[in-house]
Amino acid sequence: MAIEITQIFTKSNPESQWFHETWPESHMEYIQTTYKDTGKYSGRREITPDGMMLVIYHTFTDEIAQLEFNSDPYLVEMLSKRNEHNLLNNIDQIA
Repeated sequence: MAIEITQIFTKSNPESQWFHETWPESHMEYIQTTYKDTGKYSGRREITPDGMMLVIYHTFTDEIAQLEFNSDPYLVEMLSKRNEHNLLNNIDQIA
């Protein structure tokens, strides 16, 4: 059974970059080859027209795929970097 998760981030400074804008291109390549190409994950993101809210939609094929994604050492490291970036740039996660 598919698992869907929605994350919502807001920022107060329009000049602040979203965390995904600061990551190397290799990050998305990793997601693509490890999770999307294997059918374990699909995701998309939307930024509101004013640029102040980011909504990320995650869909995992099942609980095993979600567990693999959430425990992937590389992604755990990137999550830490995202949280640090958000803290430094006053970006809040509201969902």
